[in-house]
This record gives sequence, structure tokens and C-alpha cells, in this order.
Amino acid sequence: PWFRHITYRETKVSGKWDSYYSHSMPGKKIGKLVIKQKATKLSGIATVYKNREGQDSDRKFSFTGSYGSGRLVAFYEDKKTPGLALGTVYLTLDNNGKKMTGYTHYYNEDKKETVSEEVAYLKKGI
Repeated sequence: PWFRHITYRETKVSGKWDSYYSHSMPGKKIGKLVIKQKATKLSGIATVYKNREGQDSDRKFSFTGSYGSGRLVAFYEDKKTPGLALGTVYLTLDNNGKKMTGYTHYYNEDKKETVSEEVAYLKKGI
């Protein structure tokens, strides 16, 4: 594992990213994503400031996942209720490594349904 981390040559996605809901609130920043990366393995924290309805929120999610060939796949869960509020995200890296777009999928307990939401992340500090 340590050798793979040293010799890893793909795009680095580690760092801070601003997050957006692509359709329900286009152009409105709704949170941030902080990614730590060791070769293809990812971990980090996602913070949500605004929910899908535009209301203030202060939720934090921990996540783990993988990155390769321009694709990020991760599993996340709410830090306050691990194992209860959870979901997945599948993203594609584009715009020369400055943007990730894709979908998040989770179960909405209030509506009793699985929700898929289009999301976008823009790299901070570029």
C-alpha cells in the first residue's frame, strides 16, 4: 500500500470542494467537501449548509470511497446517526480536474423513498 501511494500517477482529487445541487438550486452553494486521498482510496467529510428545499442545515457526513479513471465512487453516512442516514455518490471529474459532476443517492425517511439528486463540486483554490 505505501508503494502504491508513492507511485500513484492519476489525478489527485484531495482538497476542498464547494458543493451544489444542479437542478433544485442551480448556482447556489449548499456545502463543502473535504477529501483526503491515498492513491485510489478516499475519505473525508461533507458538510451540508442548505437542504434540497433551500432551508438552512448543518449536517456532516463522513465518507469513504475510491477514485480511478476520472470516476469517484463513495459511501457516506451522517456523523450524528451512523448506520441510519446514509447514501452513495458517483461523480465524474472534468474541466481539467476543477469540477466533479454526478449523482447522490439516499433514502428520504420523511417521504419513504429513495432519492437521486444531481450534484456538482467545484475545486477551491484553483
